[in-house]
Amino acid sequence: MENPLDVSVRPIPTDLPTEALDSGHPKTLRVLAWTAPGVDAIGVDPRSQYVETFWVPVLGPSATWVLRRLADWFDVEPDGFTFELDE
Repeated sequence: MENPLDVSVRPIPTDLPTEALDSGHPKTLRVLAWTAPGVDAIGVDPRSQYVETFWVPVLGPSATWVLRRLADWFDVEPDGFTFELDE
């Protein structure tokens, strides 16, 4: 009988030309605020202790860090911002 935990993994091609990796992908990302007045009034700042305690286990530390970084950027540029994906 086959082991149900056996997983076959397909190798990732590493010999792709650079043009294949770059073609069709945007170089920048535009981030805009999604405002919801009712939710904003009762919402929680992503930099709060509540998020640290209860959302990090759900989202993970990297996603929480990105969320906090975006909140910092929105403090400076509330109408949105664009950043380079290469960076």
